[in-house]
Amino acid sequence: DSFDAIVLACGSEQPRDLKIPGRDLDGVHFAMDFLTKQNKICEGDSVDTTGQISAKGKDVVVIGGGDTGSDCIGTSNRQGAKSVLQLELLPRPPLERDDSMMWPLFANTFKTSSSHEEGCDRKWGVMAKEFVGKGSIEFVKTVDISWDKDKKSFYLIKNSEKLIPCDLLLIAIGYEKPNLFFDDQYSIETSSDGTIRANEKNYL
Repeated sequence: DSFDAIVLACGSEQPRDLKIPGRDLDGVHFAMDFLTKQNKICEGDSVDTTGQISAKGKDVVVIGGGDTGSDCIGTSNRQGAKSVLQLELLPRPPLERDDSMMWPLFANTFKTSSSHEEGCDRKWGVMAKEFVGKGSIEFVKTVDISWDKDKKSFYLIKNSEKLIPCDLLLIAIGYEKPNLFFDDQYSIETSSDGTIRANEKNYL
């Protein structure tokens, strides 16, 4: 009764999955399952390390080019990974703004984080088709893709499939929806994808 509006900014914690053949192989993990426990260890918290995911001595492939993927790269390097490769679905961004992102649009330009500077390979315009292995992941099968600006869709590049060695695969392709902490008593509507439905008249 004391306020004119309430802002729900609880974030999104349910990771988006990559449902391709081989997803159930050992060694395929969500990024946050890899990062969260290591972050607690770095903070000096008392942590049960049973089943901890480690990159030590492994060929690590990170799928996803955002901040979470970057954190996976830095953590993998510090754990002593044999190699680290980051795959991004989109094409490599330009170094500077172009006509497609004039102000006030978001400047989707090429960025190199401190984690990238610690060492990794980066590939753009690549889609994972399959995780390959017997029980545990051994390879990631990929295909090169290109973006058709007119049709606003991807198309596969013929004869571009590759098998990339991989002992640890980290999925960092974003999040689907928040873990809502309230129940039906608040009469808060959600959309079909589980996100909170905003009042568009007042949405800024």
